[in-house]
Amino acid sequence: MGYVFPVPWPYALGIDVGVAHTVAAICQLDGPHPGERAAARPIRLKRGGGEDPHAGASIAGASVIDRVGDAVPIIWEDTAYAAHELVAALIVRLAGQLAAARGAAEQVVVTHPPAWGPYRLDLLHQALHAEGLANVVLVPEPVAAAVGIATRHRLDGDTLAVYDLGEGSARATVLRANGAGFEILGRPAAAAQPAGADFDDVLISLLTGNEPARRWEEMARLRGECAVGKRALSTRAEITVPPGNARVTRASFEEAILPDVQRGVEVLLRAIAGADTGPDQLAAIALVGGSARIPLVRKVIGERLRRPVLVDDAPETTTAVGAATIAAGLVRARGDQAAAMERTGPLARLTAPTVIDGPGEPAPDQPPARPPVKVGAPAVDGVAKSKTRRADRAMTIRGTILGGIIALLLAAGTWLVQQHFFGPSTPPPVTTSNGTGHR
Repeated sequence: MGYVFPVPWPYALGIDVGVAHTVAAICQLDGPHPGERAAARPIRLKRGGGEDPHAGASIAGASVIDRVGDAVPIIWEDTAYAAHELVAALIVRLAGQLAAARGAAEQVVVTHPPAWGPYRLDLLHQALHAEGLANVVLVPEPVAAAVGIATRHRLDGDTLAVYDLGEGSARATVLRANGAGFEILGRPAAAAQPAGADFDDVLISLLTGNEPARRWEEMARLRGECAVGKRALSTRAEITVPPGNARVTRASFEEAILPDVQRGVEVLLRAIAGADTGPDQLAAIALVGGSARIPLVRKVIGERLRRPVLVDDAPETTTAVGAATIAAGLVRARGDQAAAMERTGPLARLTAPTVIDGPGEPAPDQPPARPPVKVGAPAVDGVAKSKTRRADRAMTIRGTILGGIIALLLAAGTWLVQQHFFGPSTPPPVTTSNGTGHR
């Protein structure tokens, strides 16, 4: 039976969709004490629904986030799906499981890779709306990670580099704090290697040595054990990995992964150069992602860049915690805006003596009442009449002048015709009966 909360306090939800795991965190918006603001915390949901208060940090889930925008569909149980549809279904399922225990979240923030453009963002937005999740905002992963770090660590400066060492890739982004949060500087850098999966392969090699290849089922089981062992080596000097109970020391593991860790620093340096800045201008370097907990990663980056390195105890949850913190901020901003509108609302209302069309205000879903308009011939009086008389007088004068000009033109035309046929001054001759003419 799942855990039941005695009082379903309102909350905001942050979801970090990763390659291997999808991590969720919540931020309680209210509590037993007025004005109380709780910090965001990661959660894990049971397979059957409901929240497990004694579970660890992440919500397991297969993710195809890197396939969003790919025209090639994904086949799942003999059915073709677009990648954004599967991602949306996963997000909605997680939000629904949590809603079954606590009620629906006031606001949901979902992270996405920083390289996404409007096309992929629109695909995921449409898929989420089609699944019925409308109160969702998409935020770049490094922005949420920076917010998550800033809520737990003090930053002596406004420029921060985020290095995300996840299961499938290494990504680095430089950000700058502003009044509203963080903004990305330059172009983020990414590489398929190193990644958490590469470290798992190294641990498998240390355990198996030159043994012949095993069956797929055995390798899958061994990979799962190595993922757990890699996490344990972050706090232990030696581990034993079943089923063969082989022993691996942290020293041998770190020696084997050192080249990969060094390559990861190059990814971070490319992002810093792409942001037109230098390591000495960074307030700190934040490490997030499951493999960021490896002590060697923190040590190498600190030695190479000579800057403070910040990492949480559970770095795979930092981005989700930041997303939940952003979601809570959006809810509080809406509440502050609504409160401000409520305080200033009376100033915008009409008082009784000012109302023209009658007492009261129009219903909010109806257009405001307007005074009746009479349509007819406009009344002409006063100034209008004088203007009309002046216009008539001007028309009469213009008509007289035009008539005179036409009369002159007709007279001139008649004279020219006479001159053409009869000469300028000689009268026409008179003929007598004898054929002679006389004057």
